[in-house]
Amino acid sequence: MLTRHGARVKEITLGDVDDDALAGQVYDALRSASAGGHAATGVLSLLALAESPHPERPSTPRGLALTLALVQALDEAEVEAPLWCATCAAMRVTDSDRGSGTAQAQVWGLGQVIAVEHPERWGGLVDLPDTPDRRTRRLLGGVLANAAGEDQVAVRPSGVFHRRIARAAQAMNGTPWQPEGAVLITGATEPLGAHTARRLARDGARNLVLVVPRGAEAEGARTLAADVAGLGAAVTFLDCDPADRNALARALGTLSGSVDQPLTGVVHAAGTSDDGDLSPLTLERLDRLMRARVGGALNLHELTEHLDLSAFVLFSSMAGVFGAEGQGGQAAAYAALDALAQHRRARGMAATSVAWGPWSEEDTAEDDPARAKLLHRSGLTPMPPDPALTALLQAAGQRQAFLTMADVDWERFAVAWTAVRRCRLLDDLPEVQDILAPVPAQSNDPASAASDLRQTLTGLSEAEREHVLLDLVRTNTAAVLDHSDLSAVAAGRGFMEMGVESLSAVELRHRLEVATGLRLPTTVVFDHPTPFALAGYLTTQITDIEAESSSARALAELDELHAALSDPAMSDAARNRVVERMRKVLAEFDDPATHHYKTADDLTHATDDQLLDYIDEEFGIS
Repeated sequence: MLTRHGARVKEITLGDVDDDALAGQVYDALRSASAGGHAATGVLSLLALAESPHPERPSTPRGLALTLALVQALDEAEVEAPLWCATCAAMRVTDSDRGSGTAQAQVWGLGQVIAVEHPERWGGLVDLPDTPDRRTRRLLGGVLANAAGEDQVAVRPSGVFHRRIARAAQAMNGTPWQPEGAVLITGATEPLGAHTARRLARDGARNLVLVVPRGAEAEGARTLAADVAGLGAAVTFLDCDPADRNALARALGTLSGSVDQPLTGVVHAAGTSDDGDLSPLTLERLDRLMRARVGGALNLHELTEHLDLSAFVLFSSMAGVFGAEGQGGQAAAYAALDALAQHRRARGMAATSVAWGPWSEEDTAEDDPARAKLLHRSGLTPMPPDPALTALLQAAGQRQAFLTMADVDWERFAVAWTAVRRCRLLDDLPEVQDILAPVPAQSNDPASAASDLRQTLTGLSEAEREHVLLDLVRTNTAAVLDHSDLSAVAAGRGFMEMGVESLSAVELRHRLEVATGLRLPTTVVFDHPTPFALAGYLTTQITDIEAESSSARALAELDELHAALSDPAMSDAARNRVVERMRKVLAEFDDPATHHYKTADDLTHATDDQLLDYIDEEFGIS
């Protein structure tokens, strides 16, 4: 298909998962293409189709491990061509789609973070049907050739579908889930799990089965048990790790003797966190995240699928939907939970996966002022637990398979998020449409803004240019930090000291790219840690580009001159005059002592002989 669309295809077939070997294969493919005069213009990965477990890290699909290794290899090789990751039947487009399970869906979660951390190298995610036919292949070719900002696409024989966020109002108006009998909760001693346990006890659950490593001896377990008992519910602790299938199976086998009511609901809130950018993310860390979040969920699914559960709730996160810098592994795990819920619903089983925004109990300003400020700037307000759980119960009662719950200031969130990545996921939300609507071209055209700046810099000395660019950096820094004036943005003060973190650094870089027309490194704000240092870097980059542009113009004019001299219509005498003039120009640059005076100031200090030489050189008279 790619060849028919005019592409020159270099295919790389991978065997065992080996980061070094993969990097070498990518390098070899690039060298081969470059040697043939064809630089890479795109990368299409089918690695997600390898669904089998990694031989050394069984909680991680080989396709996910290979995709992470590919991203790291492309980063190391400095490949700027867009990366598209393809999956097969991983996304449910219609209710009749069953989905292929969780393995390939994890690449969709990882892709959200690739898009945030490497927007300049990101193409998108495209899901294909089980058996792509001729029409599907043609549609895929069109997607890869012109995505038009669509980076989450499903191709089906009936057409191309684009992923969108929509309001889930119907889930908020129905009958909430009424917990009865026994309800199992994992991660119950963690903040979200503990709040959930208390709420379910308050709402009617008579038996809570809490799956916690160390059981009743775990930190916070006794306090939680006392609280739940005070709300009228009995507590049974199961001392096991839900990610250990055999241990979980044995623990569940003991329930009939300790709980006098059948298990009617499951809430999987257990997991682990391990933040870190994709570049240093190791397979070991990735597997640990997969085991804790996905392994436990799959075990619960398989060991309870014979039961008639009224609810099967999975605690996911917005990171799997929108991406978040430093959360590649977690986003992959969250996407797996979302896919598992949809897989269960397609089979007629209860399931609700909730991609949570921040909760106020965990992100208060008192506990972490920097975190609270970041959330405010990004447009996310931490939610109080009680209304958040009310919404959860309503969604579970309607058996919504997958939804996001967050308190969002759309104006802040949409502007900050679209500054990080080019994506149309939010396009259908009424709250966002006006915010993201194009403004008149003269005030929003990046090329025009950069052109205006270049005109301002024309004729200025290097020191004057740096002063103009320092004002530009300080003004945009003040804007991303919500300062009304520049007094809080001192030229020599560190960006991090002023409150710039990863999200605002990306927004600042984006603003400066628009203003200058430059393509800046993703780490530019941290590599040049003060406004003064960053302004100096911008000055150098613009000066270098102008020098390169002047060189290109000179070379183009030389090409024209060469063509003119080769014109048979030019007489030998005219050609000789031009050649002689060229020799004199070259001599000026070969010997600095013979440089001529060009400016009025230079001519003021020239001798009579130098002045006559200048007139002769420039005008051919003396």
